[in-house]
Amino acid sequence: MTLVCVLFIILNSNVLMMPIVGWVLLALSVALVNAGSGLTALYILLVCVAWTLILLFPGRWALAWLARKTGSIENGPTMFFMTVTILLVFGSAFFTDIIGVHAIFGACLPVADIGL
Repeated sequence: MTLVCVLFIILNSNVLMMPIVGWVLLALSVALVNAGSGLTALYILLVCVAWTLILLFPGRWALAWLARKTGSIENGPTMFFMTVTILLVFGSAFFTDIIGVHAIFGACLPVADIGL
């Protein structure tokens, strides 16, 4: 792979990630501003970071295991795999809405995790 191709890939991935990072920072800043006290803001921030880490590591491993078990990698996603993915998206949106961050942030976390 040439240097130009590598730079092109890096620049395009940054261009695609910047709006996502911007929306995440906006959602977090709105949640932190709406928090009643500094302790509540810290709680929201820590729970949001913990939820993101849970989805990135054990969540990704669980979805990869489920994809292998259902044959979704070789034959395309099965109905069961898509149902679990949609339930994970809705569950994550509900959880982030409960902790005080916008539900769209929570809905985007599992989708970004599985690479859609």
